Amino acid sequence: MESLLNIYGSTRKIRLIVTPGVLVNSGDLVALWEPCEKKISKMIRELDDCIERYFANKHKLNDFKLSNIIIAKNTKLESFEKVSAYLGFIINIGRIKGFKRLSKNKAIRYELVGVSNGIEFSAFNMELDIKQSYPNAKNKVKKKAVGVLCFEIRLMTQKAICKYTNKNKTSAMIIELAEKCFEIFANTVIKVIPYGDIYKKNKAVKIVESNLKNTAIRRKMLRLLELIPKKKSIYLAQKELGSRYIDEVMAEFYDLKLSPVTLSKRQKLEFLENLYNYL
Repeated sequence: MESLLNIYGSTRKIRLIVTPGVLVNSGDLVALWEPCEKKISKMIRELDDCIERYFANKHKLNDFKLSNIIIAKNTKLESFEKVSAYLGFIINIGRIKGFKRLSKNKAIRYELVGVSNGIEFSAFNMELDIKQSYPNAKNKVKKKAVGVLCFEIRLMTQKAICKYTNKNKTSAMIIELAEKCFEIFANTVIKVIPYGDIYKKNKAVKIVESNLKNTAIRRKMLRLLELIPKKKSIYLAQKELGSRYIDEVMAEFYDLKLSPVTLSKRQKLEFLENLYNYL
């Protein structure tokens, strides 16, 4: 897990963009999945020292306000083909409740922006992203990107940041946010990506028909499997199905460990393991 911090000056228009991993000589976030107090403390000390040196001791870290934070999770899969397959599945999710879908690079990047929550989410093939955005990158960097599906969660407003910390000082806010990286990541991803193994639609239909005795719920589940590809959005499909049934229907998919979003007909693979097994 990696992180990027945007820090704005409180008294003048000064903007700092900070990569914590560089400050602690690591490619990882200050906290990976577990808090690491030594790394966090070292990062804060290094950042404070850098600011004091640059501004000739006129400003310190706590003179600035934390404006946004980007948390990135690089998920190593087996191959470029597998990354493309999972990304295709994620793209098929379409629009999500509470988020708007961004249209740029729609075929190779899945991007959402929160309607009012100040959160942005994206998933993309890191190998393709580096080839397109950084064509002169070193071969070592390109090699590390092979088979990597990257997720980014961005807290873009004070409202989004304050949901996870009530600290007043910037240094204290960064420490708490670093410690809560897994929580922030999980809380967002679970709203976007359905849980369960991923199949072609015909196979998913057979699984539902074979395992659901409740006729009414089974009918709703089968209807949702039909609607998602047609609407190209899990949110619009759920909306047409009827909101009072959604929680029960989604709970049944979860119990079956089956994703309601299926693989497209053009996809060569017939099955993808539950993505949460990698996350």
